[in-house]
Formats: sequence, structure tokens, C-alpha cells
Amino acid sequence: MLVECSYCGAPLDVKEGKTVYKCNYCGQKNVQQQMRMLAQVTPNTWQAPKVWTPPAHVATAGKTFKYRRQALGLTVLMPVLLGVLMPMIIAFFATGGGNWVRVATWDERSTLSCAPNGELEIKGVNAKVKDGPVIEMSANCTVTLIDSTIAGPIGIKGGANAHIKIVNSTIKAEEVGIEGGANADIKVMGKSKVSGKVAGISGEGNAKIELKRATVSGEETGIDGGANGKITMRSKSKIEGDDVALRLGTNGDVDIRDSKIVSDDGTAIEGGINNEVQCRGGSIKGKQALKFTQNADLRLGKCKVSGPQDLGRGAKKK
Repeated sequence: MLVECSYCGAPLDVKEGKTVYKCNYCGQKNVQQQMRMLAQVTPNTWQAPKVWTPPAHVATAGKTFKYRRQALGLTVLMPVLLGVLMPMIIAFFATGGGNWVRVATWDERSTLSCAPNGELEIKGVNAKVKDGPVIEMSANCTVTLIDSTIAGPIGIKGGANAHIKIVNSTIKAEEVGIEGGANADIKVMGKSKVSGKVAGISGEGNAKIELKRATVSGEETGIDGGANGKITMRSKSKIEGDDVALRLGTNGDVDIRDSKIVSDDGTAIEGGINNEVQCRGGSIKGKQALKFTQNADLRLGKCKVSGPQDLGRGAKKK
């Protein structure tokens, strides 16, 4: 319908049902009961004047006003924005997109969590956590730690299919430095050091652990590869352990190049059934150098082995 503004007399095209209308010209608010109706139904051909000059009978006579389209009110705008944005925000954080926010706001004194399918890149931090893991990963999460030092009961606790990359960093743990979940892919490189009282690195099953210019140590076990573990060592890397430097379950695969596995007071490499160890330049040293249960396949022609060797039943050695 068309009504007349009580202040400037301008015609206004308004919807029925409201009690207060704001003028598109002078900006004043009008109470419906005080406005004069010009037409019950706004004609289809009607157009609002671009400029309005108030008539003589109104208080604003002699002035000129330009037409201004009314902005969408907050009471209308906010539900619209929330309806559109909230599902997007929820999806963003649910799919791991909010992980960069977690890193940016991390206090470095509490556990930093990585959402499922998320990705964290942590650089230049010095974090120390009293309880729980320093970094806790959900399934399919990727964590990259660069130029950092972290310390706590557990350094990094990986979920299933975790991807963990440590570059030029130090991890000191009261229990386990890196605890990989099932199918973990762990890379430690660039003169990084990972240590734990129980284990430096612990793989759950099907773990892939790659060391390059890195040192991993444990007061009990340096690396526990778990079942089907694959361990690769390159560029003067080192595994140390007081009880066992490198422990393998079944079907382990170890490839050593220009690197060392050392246990001065215990066993350098200990394995169950069907483990393969290949050493092309490097050394294996321990109070017990090698200890296997059955079917070990050892190719150690270019490796210096120091200490007694218990190869178990059905072993092959070259």
C-alpha cells in the first residue's frame, strides 16, 4: 500500500502489518496510525521519486531529500546470516579446516588436538605439557613439526592412518616420544631428536618409520616397530635403547644405510618371526647384537656387527 510520511509528506510503498515505518527520504520513523493512506494497493506502475520536495503543509517544507533504500534490519539480517554461515562454519571445523586456528591460539601448555582428516603445521614452538600428550591426533590427521621443542608425558599421540613429519625438532617424553596409531607414517629428519623413557617411537601395526639425519632413543626401547613395521634409516641416523634399540614384531622390514643401531647394555635388534634386515653401510652394536625367533632374513655384508648374535630357527644370513 502507499502511505504518506508524516514528516516530509513523501509517498512510501510499505507492507501491511507493521506498526512503525521509516521514511526512505527524510529518515524519520512514522507510526502507522498517524500516516495518511494514499492507496490501499500500490499500483504496478508506481515508482518512488528519486528526489522529493516536501509540500507546504509539512514541517520539512522547503527542503529536498533523495531516495534512500532501506538497509536490511539486523532482526532480519542476523537469522539470514546465521542460517547461511553456521552450517558452513560447522562443516569447516568438522572437516579439520579449523586446525590452523588451533595452532594460532595454542598456549603451548595444554594438549593441541588435530581433528579428523585435519592438518597441522607447527613451527617455532617451545611447548611443555604436564598431563597427556602434547599433540593428539584423530584419524587421518597430518602433523608437521618444524624447528620446535615439545615435552610432556607423550610427545605426539597419533590416530589411525596418522602422518607425522618431524623436521629439525626435539621431542622429550616421560613415556613415549611418538606413539603412532595403526598404519602410521612417521618421518623424522634434519638432525631431529626423539626420546622417551618407555620408547622413543612406538608403532602400533603396519607402521612406516623413516629416519634421515635423526636420532631416536629410549631408556627401555628406542623404536618399537610393532607387527609389519617398516623401518628405513639414512644419512647417519641413530637408534639407541638401554634394553632394546630396535624391537620388531612379525614380518618386519629394516633397511639401514650409513646409520647406527646401538644398545650398550641390551639388544641392538630384537625380532619375532619373518623379519628382514638389510644393512648397506653402518653398524649394529649391542651387548646382544641380534636376537630373532624364527625365519630371519639378514643381509649384513656391508654392515659392522658387534656383539653376540642369536638368529633363531630357519635364519638366512648373507
